[in-house]
Amino acid sequence: KIELARRLLKGKGVDKDETKGAAILEECAALGCAKAMFMLATCCIFGHGTERNLKRAKTLITDAAEKGLSDAKTLNRFIKEWDGRESVEMERLFF
Repeated sequence: KIELARRLLKGKGVDKDETKGAAILEECAALGCAKAMFMLATCCIFGHGTERNLKRAKTLITDAAEKGLSDAKTLNRFIKEWDGRESVEMERLFF
């Protein structure tokens, strides 16, 4: 299901449908899938298929890190280091 969500979000091999892709990630994240949580956090940061919600993105990244996802652990460390600094935006963590 996660691969289908990725394809829907990017429009690779299927018609692009960010809303449907994010909905699939929501289902998988609700079942405890760390990778889906991380991907959904990205959607929340950039507003792809869901409302832009940085607070939720941070929670999802923390949850994915607690489940052991390596990328989420790394990103979570940066978030904790930069938490409260006005000059750092969540988007900048991805570039």
